[in-house]
Amino acid sequence: MVEQSNNATQLLINRIEKQHPSRIVIDPFNEVQDVTLDVIGKVAFGYDLGIFEKRLLDTSRHSMSFLDALKLTMSWGFIVQSLPTSIQSMFKETKTAVKEVERYMRELVDTRMENLESEKHDLLSLLVSSNQERGGLTDRELMSDVFIFLLAGHETSATTLQWMTYELAINPSVQKRAYEEIVSVIGTDGDISYEDYEKLSFVQACVNETLRLHPPVVGVPKVARKDTTIGSYKIPAGTDIILDIMGIHLDEKVWPEATKFKPERFIEQEKRHPCSLIPFSIGLRKCIGFRFSEIETLVIIAKLIQKYEFVIPSDDPKMNTESVLRGQIPMYQMVTLKPDYLKIELKRR
Repeated sequence: MVEQSNNATQLLINRIEKQHPSRIVIDPFNEVQDVTLDVIGKVAFGYDLGIFEKRLLDTSRHSMSFLDALKLTMSWGFIVQSLPTSIQSMFKETKTAVKEVERYMRELVDTRMENLESEKHDLLSLLVSSNQERGGLTDRELMSDVFIFLLAGHETSATTLQWMTYELAINPSVQKRAYEEIVSVIGTDGDISYEDYEKLSFVQACVNETLRLHPPVVGVPKVARKDTTIGSYKIPAGTDIILDIMGIHLDEKVWPEATKFKPERFIEQEKRHPCSLIPFSIGLRKCIGFRFSEIETLVIIAKLIQKYEFVIPSDDPKMNTESVLRGQIPMYQMVTLKPDYLKIELKRR
């Protein structure tokens, strides 16, 4: 996974350099999403989505590429699918994309079921093999799990990376310290190894502080399994509960100056309640890919900081308002909580 994260980030850098021979201004999410999609495709499913090297479309079986169908499904598929059937017909391209994603995933699962004796040890192989041995999942449920892993395995990391480029751009002293740590551990042009992860403590702190201020998922639904009392609140069994991640992460009693980006708070190792930082939820139902996401995010951001300095484009009026420069940027909620508008300039080091 570390090797693939290095490789995919380098492919992104190569593409950026080719597309922007002079000044570089990007929408961070669009760029880093390609990296996290490439990584999850190859590491978890043993499948090359053709992101950095276009694949020929098999027009006998598909009307659009897996990548194009996946991006359209993730952008609008959930919204369109929730609309009345009479209105859904107005969104033919999105409906087609959803069906194409289902076809591609069906092919992935079928191919893996036919070749389980191969030496693949990715997530998809484990999922299919376990289901064949123990049962329990219908074909539809298995397909649903594959899609959730694909979606959650890249969307949250890409969103965190997007927010991180913004926070580092408006906090240049923090970015400078992160760059100096990266250079001291890896140099100006090396890959990040798994062993380097623990050495990059300040970069880790930057990732954690980004996840605290900008959790990709701001609330997690739960159901009380038994009658419970929390403080003065009595919660009957079966009650629907929303775990307010954003509220916990911005609690001034736990996080002094909670709205400020201060990665050093994680270096100082203040004693906090284990539930004070829960971007991946907590307990037995905690996101199973949290460690994957943490390491992947660090490798990608470290590779990018090696190469570029993140700055706010001086000629973009939307990015130079007082509120945006103070860390208060308009947001919108889709699968994850993202900036409504974000452009970052990459200055070559």
